[in-house]
Amino acid sequence: MSDAVDVGKEYVKTGNRNIDSIINYKVHEARVHNIIVKTHINIPKEFNISSFDLIVILGNLIDNAIEALDKTINKKLEIELIFKKGVFYINIKNDFNGEIIKKNDLFETTKRNKKIHGLGLKV
Repeated sequence: MSDAVDVGKEYVKTGNRNIDSIINYKVHEARVHNIIVKTHINIPKEFNISSFDLIVILGNLIDNAIEALDKTINKKLEIELIFKKGVFYINIKNDFNGEIIKKNDLFETTKRNKKIHGLGLKV
């Protein structure tokens, strides 16, 4: 990822190449959308999480936040990543326009193509 993307500026530098690459790329993208980004990242240089999984999960979460913020006046995004006692915590905060769709006590996506979009994992 880091070799494929050059945003010209480092917004975060944790020492973890995978985290740095995806977060710097997504923060740059958010700033292009006039979104104010605040980050709090406390992770080790290396930990045992697949690079592919990391990029997919963080990329999807931040893409969804940017999409929601494009529909709001308050364009603030908070990204918190913490690795503590063997657990990787991801906390993404953003405003949204208040639109919620609920059917049969289940939330549904507000995206047009409901067949390929959802609301995360259902357990």
